[in-house]
Amino acid sequence: MLRQFQDAINDYGEALKITADDPRIYEQRAAVEMKANDMDKALADYSEAIKLKPNEVRYYGYRSYIYEVKGDIKDSMADTDKVLKLDPKNQEAISRKKRLETLRSLRATPAPPSPAGSTKTSPAGAHSPHKP
Repeated sequence: MLRQFQDAINDYGEALKITADDPRIYEQRAAVEMKANDMDKALADYSEAIKLKPNEVRYYGYRSYIYEVKGDIKDSMADTDKVLKLDPKNQEAISRKKRLETLRSLRATPAPPSPAGSTKTSPAGAHSPHKP
């Protein structure tokens, strides 16, 4: 199946040699790259599509998704905010924003301190000597 993705990616690359200013080609190649789990290349292609058509909501939405998958909450939030600026009622962006805000707050919350007098636990499956 990977070969099929690579052939499609190559075909889109050839199309870009002929028509490098068509954002739809970048979008289509990025979609295949996402299916092939090559998020870095998909991210680059959505960024190119955005340069060519900066007010296309779906490009920001997909790029936001990729950033989220990669754990980049800041950039995902920025693209989500752009989607909402262009389309304030976009339900997917509204949901993503809530999810990203939750993730951001969880990351910002420090872990609770260990209880006083607690001892380190051994890794799962490890044996530790019993104390009498």
